[in-house]
Amino acid sequence: MGLFENVSNANQSGSITYRDEDSKIELVNASIDNMKVIRKNRIGLVFQQSSQVLNPSHKIGVQVGERIKESNSKNSLKQKVLDCLIEVELDHPEIIYNKYPHELSGGQLQRVLIAIGIIAKPELLLIDEPTSALDAELKIKIMDLIKRLCSKYNVSVLLVSHNMHLISDYSHYIIVIDDGVIQEYGSTQQLLSNPQSDVTKLLLRKNTFKEAKQQEVGTSVIIETKNLSHSFKIQNGIISKKSMPVLKDLNVQLFEGEFLGVVGKSGSGKSTLGKIMAGLLQPTYGDVLFKGHSIFEMSNNEFDIYNKTVQIIFQDPLSSLTPHRNGKEVLEEAINIANAQAQFSDLQSYLSQFSLPEDILSKTPKQMSGGQRQRLAIARALIFNPQVLICDEILSSLDTPVQANIMSLIFEMKRLNELSVIFISHDIALIEQFSNRIIEIENLH
Repeated sequence: MGLFENVSNANQSGSITYRDEDSKIELVNASIDNMKVIRKNRIGLVFQQSSQVLNPSHKIGVQVGERIKESNSKNSLKQKVLDCLIEVELDHPEIIYNKYPHELSGGQLQRVLIAIGIIAKPELLLIDEPTSALDAELKIKIMDLIKRLCSKYNVSVLLVSHNMHLISDYSHYIIVIDDGVIQEYGSTQQLLSNPQSDVTKLLLRKNTFKEAKQQEVGTSVIIETKNLSHSFKIQNGIISKKSMPVLKDLNVQLFEGEFLGVVGKSGSGKSTLGKIMAGLLQPTYGDVLFKGHSIFEMSNNEFDIYNKTVQIIFQDPLSSLTPHRNGKEVLEEAINIANAQAQFSDLQSYLSQFSLPEDILSKTPKQMSGGQRQRLAIARALIFNPQVLICDEILSSLDTPVQANIMSLIFEMKRLNELSVIFISHDIALIEQFSNRIIEIENLH
């Protein structure tokens, strides 16, 4: 797609040839005019993270219609966008058309990204991790939707994913890549029945975790919610807004030393609960108590201490790590806030505890792998020596081996720092392996 053309440290070599019935186009170092032709209606792209793709200040309808606006009148463009929103199975397309990205759920945003990729009826659709942040049921729905649309319009698909078990249900052929090198390739049936490379075997292996349940749980409640309810204001027509409840009368207790699992489908309010318990969001009703004291009645000084005592690690480190700061600057900012210069004078030694290489200190988040970014986020959070760690979907975009490494790190840090952990996930099969208790949150709508 030529998206690295303006990146100074991107070195490209070799050849990528796009062929159809009428032409052959070399994509490496292609001219701007050739790439415009390719991007317009030859190759579509569905990105992984809607937060990195969709413009928060533009409405959905404008962004979906961007690729075809030059060849359509205003009225024709709007109708084609609405038709496309219907095709990706979005309810109330007229309302979705006028909404902003932050007003949609994760599943709705993924359907919007598919609409953007498919609206120009491309010959090839490149899809990058389309279901990593979605629950199991929604994963299947999204993949079935992609399969159905691509079959309808005779579109070829190149699907990028770390989830071998998911893509094996939809792919004819699989290529396994590690460190930028092809490790193995063959038909789906061949790779599943007789994998040859260690990388393929690791990706096919299911993780098992036993460490957390072996650790003792205290009897004192460290943090709890009381009748917690929360609603969001969403657009209802052009002018009016309505209240959409996401949490209702929720009572949750976390005991000292406990590993508490919180599960639920996409849009159930799991992340909202985590943000409220971390003090990042004021609930519509109810309270959060830390060792018996309301966090919303704390003085500014007490609340500052609470913010250090309870740390949250988000699903997407690219959104939570400052993009222009390198690893050293990210950690030094946390060290200064925690006033912990003496304890963290040797950053290289500290990074080694998280299996992070020294060069992370000079890299920005976009120059790191997904696993490295997540490790850096964990390292930053633990600088504050927290008592509670809230992990919000921190494994969803990582492959099986990296998931295992991250969880081993969490278990070890929990043991060394006597942490209590709230682990939020949509993957109940995974979370039940290492949680002392599990709370399931149901969708209210």
